[in-house]
Amino acid sequence: QLMAGGLGRFVGQLVMYPADAIRTLSQTRGGAKTLGDLGLTTLVNGCVTTSLFALPMGAIQFSVFGQARRRGRDWRDANGAPVSDLALDFCASIAAALCSSSVSIPQEVIK
Repeated sequence: QLMAGGLGRFVGQLVMYPADAIRTLSQTRGGAKTLGDLGLTTLVNGCVTTSLFALPMGAIQFSVFGQARRRGRDWRDANGAPVSDLALDFCASIAAALCSSSVSIPQEVIK
C-alpha cells in the first residue's frame, strides 16, 4: 500500500503539474499571455521536486486510509449494528489526512 499510494500520488502530481503551473502563473503574473510565451521549461520547472514531495504524502495517506478502513469493519454503533460505509470512509479519510499532514505541512514550509 505504501508503494501504490506513493507512486499514485507521484504520477498524479507529475501529470497535473503543468496545469497547476499555468494556473499559478496566470494568477501571479497579471495573466499569462500564451503557452508559447511561457515556454515548456516554465511549465515543468520544479516538476520532479514537487512530485518527489508528493510521494511520501501519498504513501502515508493511502496506507493509513486502508488500515483505518480495515480496522473500522469491526466498529459498532450504540445499537450494536455495524457502522455504515459512509461513516467508516469519513473516519478513515480524516485519519489519513491528519497523518499525511505530518509530511505535507513541513513540505509546504520548505517550498
